[in-house]
Amino acid sequence: MSVFKIRPVIDLIRGLDAGQAREVLKYTRKRAALYIDRVLLSVMANAQQAGADVQELVVAEAFADGGPHIKRWKAGPHGRARPILRHRGHISIVLRPR
Repeated sequence: MSVFKIRPVIDLIRGLDAGQAREVLKYTRKRAALYIDRVLLSVMANAQQAGADVQELVVAEAFADGGPHIKRWKAGPHGRARPILRHRGHISIVLRPR
């Protein structure tokens, strides 16, 4: 998914508690919210495995960077080929205690 579609949803959860961020993502009607929720759940599980209290965690940093493009070709006029670039994004979330 493109970074331009991910960033507005990430801006909604930055600075919120982890549980509250999951609630916001649950009711956000954007497809990017599903992917961000998966990443947030993974980060929460990693923090819990490290011994942190999940109830005390806050989304300190959340950002999306551009990833690799998937390059495809589509038939164009007069036997030529037109490029199709499928944009990808990398989602990064950092949780810190309150």
